[in-house]
This record gives sequence, C-alpha cells and structure tokens, in this order.
Amino acid sequence: MLVLTVCGLGAGLRAADQTFYPSPLKAPAAAPPPAAAGPSPSLDGLWRFTRRDGAIEYFEVFAMRRFTYRDSTGAAAAGDVEVDGPLLKLRARRAERDFRYEVRGEQLFLTSTADDPRGVSGDLGKMSPREGAPAVFERPGPRVVAPALVVESVADVAGPWRREPYAGRADQLELTAPNHFAYHGPGGLQAAGTAVMRGGMLELSAGAVRRAWVVTLGLAADGWTLSLTRAPEDQPDASGDLAEAPPRFVNTARYTRPLAEVTAADVTGRWTLVDDTGREHDVEIQADGQAVYRRGGVVVADGRWTVAGTRLELIFRAAAGAEERRELRVQALPGRLVLWRDETDTAPSDLRVAVMPPLRETHVLYHAR
Repeated sequence: MLVLTVCGLGAGLRAADQTFYPSPLKAPAAAPPPAAAGPSPSLDGLWRFTRRDGAIEYFEVFAMRRFTYRDSTGAAAAGDVEVDGPLLKLRARRAERDFRYEVRGEQLFLTSTADDPRGVSGDLGKMSPREGAPAVFERPGPRVVAPALVVESVADVAGPWRREPYAGRADQLELTAPNHFAYHGPGGLQAAGTAVMRGGMLELSAGAVRRAWVVTLGLAADGWTLSLTRAPEDQPDASGDLAEAPPRFVNTARYTRPLAEVTAADVTGRWTLVDDTGREHDVEIQADGQAVYRRGGVVVADGRWTVAGTRLELIFRAAAGAEERRELRVQALPGRLVLWRDETDTAPSDLRVAVMPPLRETHVLYHAR
C-alpha cells in the first residue's frame, strides 16, 4: 500500500480567501498608492501645423493670456486666450474661434466644437481645423537660427577680444578700424600691425610674420564670440610674437567679449528686413524719440522708443488706444542692427505690432535703408 503524506499544505492555503502563495509563507505587499498627477502639459509656447496644401501655420500662446497666429501665405491674427477646462477660446479684434484642445507631450490636438463659428471672416478664420478631423500641431523644435553674421570689414569685429582657455593663460586681440590690430599674450608677448579682411579671412601682418584666419562671428545672450580658424595661408612658424597668437597649435581658437552698450546714435535711422514670406518690415527710429513701423511699405503703427544698455523698447499706439510694447535686445554693427527678443517680451494683442520680427528667431538683422 502506497501512503502519500503532504506536509504543511494548510500553511500554504489561507482559508479566508482560498489563495495560494509561494513559500516562504508571506502575503504580497499592499500595492503602492497611485502617483499624484503631475502638472498638466503647458499650452504656452509655439506650435506648428502643416496643411494639406503645404502651407505652414504657426500658433503661439503667451502666459495663457495672449496668442498670435500666422501662416506661410501671409495670414496673421492676434488676440486674447481663454481656457475653460478642455475648451480653448481665441478672441481677436474681429473674430472668435472655439476649440476643444488636448496637449499630449509635444503635440497639440485641436478639434472644432459646435460653438466654433462657421464662416469666420478674417485671417483667424483660416486657422486649422476649420471643420472635420482634428488638427495636430507640433512643437517646432529649436528656435530658427538667423542667417550668419557676415564679416565684411575689420569694423564689423572692431574692439577687444579675449581668450582665456585656463587660469594663467590669456590672449587679447584688439582690432581697430579701418586696418589695425594689437596682440598681447602671456609672458609679455605683444605685437601690432596691419589687419585686413578679404573674403571672410582676417589677415594680420607684423614685420615678417603673417597670420591668416577664417572668421566666424557669433552672438549669444551674454556676449559675442569670434572664432578664428587657421587658413592654408597661415604662417605661424615665422619668428615674432604674433606667431604665438592662437590659433597656432590648434586649428580653431575662440575669443569672446561682452555685449556692447548701445547708444541712441547707434539705433537712430531707418532699418529694414524681409521675412521668410517675402514681406518687408521697416522700423524707423527717429532722433526725436518717435518710432514708426511699416509693413509692406505701409505705416501700420507709430509711437516712441527708448534704449538703455543693450535693451531697446518700442512703445506703439494700438488701435484701441492702449499702448503695445516690444521689448528687445539690440547690438549695432556697421549698417546693421541685430535684434532678438528679451525674456520680458510678450506678444502684443494688436496684430499690427505682434508680427514684427523678431518672433521665434535666435536673432534678426535689420539693414540700414
């Protein structure tokens, strides 16, 4: 007779719930409470949508209060934002749009609601979706990088430049218009002579030493950069202190300098820019403190301006009588103004001013007219 003995079976079976648990005998730990929901994805910022006809729409929200809309065909609108739960309401001067919205990561889904007016006149009526399926807007990625800051003469890069790759090693290169330079390096190195720009190449000559570098000028919120890359014509092996100036043992050396304070004389004049849709923007900064903004050759806003340090403020009279401001950072180059948005700049509700560059560019160049 075969006798089968099972030991401890009762220990593995809980009478209350008749659930078996693996040995060693232990009930599973209680499930952790659900994580608290994080903040809702932000609607603020710039969104882009490509229509079936290939046109690109840009929709930007500022501090959940104001918006601007434009597309690559030249349509533009601006106004106030109202959010009511899942509903997004846009109120421009002569038109209104109502959408159901949802932000999913880097995508914004907009769907027309029953309250969205049909046949809206004006450019806001062109904003997708107009009917049917949702329009999926996406974050456009990094800000648009403006065209390179072309260096045509020594005057474009005039001033003191400093390179300090590590403590105890400092090189200073001072360029003076129209054609002079002075170099000071560690250990009492110094040289001075002639500086000439030819086809994007900076040539320095001092006695028998001739240096030749390809120039790249860059701009950041905290200052300028001057990158010098050795050209085939560079001759650092000749004797003389200039031969020690970087770059010598490396291919490229990067010099920097802080942003320059801008004066009224630097910004006074009439400045023009053509945007990527072919529209001409014209800002006239008059010596008496008045400012005029033209688009397509037509005056669309006027007001006044102030400049302090590196900040330029344009205060325009809006159609409704209130004032609209653009708060910009500014640097002056010969025949050019470099402008980019200050962190305090918000989109005006007045369409006439809201689409004046710079918008989402790292910087823009207005040329003297």
